[in-house]
Amino acid sequence: MSTLEDEVQVIPLGAGQEAGRSCILVKFRGKTVMLDCGIHPGHKGTNSLPFLDTIKGDIDLVLISHFHLDHCGAIPFLTQKFGYTGPIYMTHPTRAFYQLILNDYQRVSHIDTAAPFDINDIRASMSCISTVPYHQHNEHNGIKFWCYNAGHVLGAACWIIEIDGVRIVYTGDFTLQPDRHLMGAEIDEIKKPENKPDVLIIESTYGTQNHKQAKEREKEFTRAISDTLTGGGKVLLPVFALGRAQELLLILEDHWARHPDLSKFPIYYISPLAQKCLQIFRTYVNTMNDAVQTRANMGANPWNFAHITEVDSQASIADGPCVVMCSPGMLQSGASRHLFDKWAGDPLNLVMITGYAVEGTLAKTIQREVEQVPIAKTGELQDLKAKVDVMSFSAHSDCAGTTEFIQKARPRHIVFVHGEEHQMLALRRKIDGTLRSDGRTNYRIHTPRNTDAARCDVDKPVHAEMLGDLTTRVKGRDGPIDAVCVTKANFDKLLVAPNDPTTLSNQTPLQLAGIEANVEVRLSSHTAEAVSGHLKAAFGPAVKAEAGKPVLMIGGVTVELTPTEGTEGCLARVVYSTATPTDDVMGGLVCTELQGLVDGLDPAKVDPETLAPGLERHRANLDEEGRAELAAVGRDLLGVK
Repeated sequence: MSTLEDEVQVIPLGAGQEAGRSCILVKFRGKTVMLDCGIHPGHKGTNSLPFLDTIKGDIDLVLISHFHLDHCGAIPFLTQKFGYTGPIYMTHPTRAFYQLILNDYQRVSHIDTAAPFDINDIRASMSCISTVPYHQHNEHNGIKFWCYNAGHVLGAACWIIEIDGVRIVYTGDFTLQPDRHLMGAEIDEIKKPENKPDVLIIESTYGTQNHKQAKEREKEFTRAISDTLTGGGKVLLPVFALGRAQELLLILEDHWARHPDLSKFPIYYISPLAQKCLQIFRTYVNTMNDAVQTRANMGANPWNFAHITEVDSQASIADGPCVVMCSPGMLQSGASRHLFDKWAGDPLNLVMITGYAVEGTLAKTIQREVEQVPIAKTGELQDLKAKVDVMSFSAHSDCAGTTEFIQKARPRHIVFVHGEEHQMLALRRKIDGTLRSDGRTNYRIHTPRNTDAARCDVDKPVHAEMLGDLTTRVKGRDGPIDAVCVTKANFDKLLVAPNDPTTLSNQTPLQLAGIEANVEVRLSSHTAEAVSGHLKAAFGPAVKAEAGKPVLMIGGVTVELTPTEGTEGCLARVVYSTATPTDDVMGGLVCTELQGLVDGLDPAKVDPETLAPGLERHRANLDEEGRAELAAVGRDLLGVK
């Protein structure tokens, strides 16, 4: 049975049997890592936040997978309201987009409902954020971490965490499929032995569904839009401000360039952030796929559009058939909701849902062929006559991608997050069947709800490096040997001989210390001179006497002999340190000799079993010099030759 020390605990504070507000705690060996801290797009105000009030203890660090609100949107609340003051790590592109996305969210939320933080909180949270590039190994407070490209969106990271040799992989949102501007997730790097996870925390957004092939999907997408425009209708594409929006812009730009007859139909990209965001895309071309980099190197930056007009508001849109792309992607507020309310009653129009829609959002509701929908401003119902089409360009992994990732990573524990309950449980059954048919048996699949812990037992071999004198002592020696195991803050383990103070002090955070033994023996019938003579006879040349003082030095042992007033006896005070094995053993021998005088024993007949505990404790640790020193005393009681 495993203990808490042997278990990795994975606790969703959001994204547990739901999609949205990703926030997962990982606990192991007294360390706590938070993976993402997002908001739920289907809820408002504080109800959109993760369950931060259930956190017990401190958080060591926070790792953010990408810039979407459901993965980073609660950071200002975490740092400015909840009080987290530790480090937050993300990639360079993610940080570049973070403040823009959060400012836009706060602006839109301020119009429709109260956001759980303000613009000053967003600005202040920036000071907590540090950036890391892909593949760079980092360490904080004993936790090692690094990341790989996850696909999904520009700058998305798949994080690897290592605590005391146990590795946890968190995919965040990912896709193995490259698209027009991004590479797929770096699964070939993640499956390497040095990255192989003991615990894999992986999204389950699409459950057992599989996406259409890219060419087929793009063909259906552009045909539906072209048919609507030539039929006199308008096309609304609700999208996340960043991510899939840029992929769709590339598809539309390419299609318009190859079909000049469509040039009379304008394409509008409504976003106050459009210019700033596209500038970031232009800046990080080096992180995109080879096709984009090649075009950029030839001076043809793909983010300079000829057929797309970037506007700040819907007021700039001309009358007549057109394509409008705007956020938010789930139609819960902002420009996309306002245009939806305006165009929903016209059967010539088309609303195209191109990404994943969370339960509780309007984008999810209209996929169920409802006849009426509420108007945002008034709450009144209106007839939904516009066509609604779902054409997934989502960069979330589908069932095939998730299965491939798991088969290549081969984790002992699989923890599904970021998926509605029915999708997650269906995927669990599917993956379980696939792994069993592959002959796998040593695995467990977890589907925790919010605030419930997935307990993942781990059994890893312990590796330690030998240092100092210990490396020579073990050569040619069979059987056990005494050593001190020192675990450093980063969980690296060192083995050192316990009587090797130089190595202990120079290469470990420890210092060798000992107790000063202070033993008093009353000898009522022996004078100080008699006792001194007895010890000199017993220990021979090892005894050094200070002239004119009743003090004997026997190696590192001090014996003070003080006459007792009114008697012929004396008090013997023996002082020595237990830190050095030789002194500890010698001190025990001296005390044994003195006790023999008290008991009237013949010291030559003292049984070794009656010696001080220090003898047996240190006997195996004496080095050659220590053995020689004791042998020189001439005491066969030690049994050391």
